[in-house]
This record gives sequence, structure tokens and C-alpha cells, in this order.
Amino acid sequence: NTEVNVGGGYSTSSGFFTAPVAGYYYMSYWFNALNRCDVHIKYRQSTSHNWSNVVYSQNNTSNDAAGWFTGGRAALVYMVVNSQVQIFAGSIDAGGTTGWDAGIWNGFTGFMIP
Repeated sequence: NTEVNVGGGYSTSSGFFTAPVAGYYYMSYWFNALNRCDVHIKYRQSTSHNWSNVVYSQNNTSNDAAGWFTGGRAALVYMVVNSQVQIFAGSIDAGGTTGWDAGIWNGFTGFMIP
């Protein structure tokens, strides 16, 4: 669910944020996952460019007896007009025991620094 989308830069269908104006943007994410999780903040200058990692987080250990752990990262990204940012979460475990908590346990935020 999208709680706030001032200016409409975030697309709920693609999951991309597209910068309406050039400037510095603060982006952060948080998550709760089971056993293993790879999370990235990815950036591309335009739709014709490849994605590159701005922030990458890989967790292979659990923080509690049940195997759940929490994490998060933040980045300040300079974006040109129409460049895009995406929070990418991949959860792969050979044992098939990975998972995500739904709802408020995972999310992200972003805004332009004036």
C-alpha cells in the first residue's frame, strides 16, 4: 500500500520512483525476513541505462531463535530529471525456507532534500 505520494513520482505499478526535478533525494528501506535476504537500492539515469546498486544489503544469518531478522539501509542519491530509483528485494534460499513479513514490517521512504 502507498501511504503518501506527493508529486506522483512513485509508480505503484512498476515500483519505480522517477525524479521530477534534478537534486538530492534521501531513500531508505526496512525489512523483516526469514533466514536470508538480499536488498538493494538501485538507480538508473534513464530507461535506456542499466540499473546500478547504490546500497546493497545481504543478510545470511538470523537474529532470533525462529530465524527472523530485521534490517535496513539509507542513501543520499543525486538524481537527474527522469532518472529512477527502485528498492529491489530478492529472497532466495536453497532450502526453500525464506519469506517476508507482510504489511508494516517492510517498507521504504524517499524524498527530495530542498
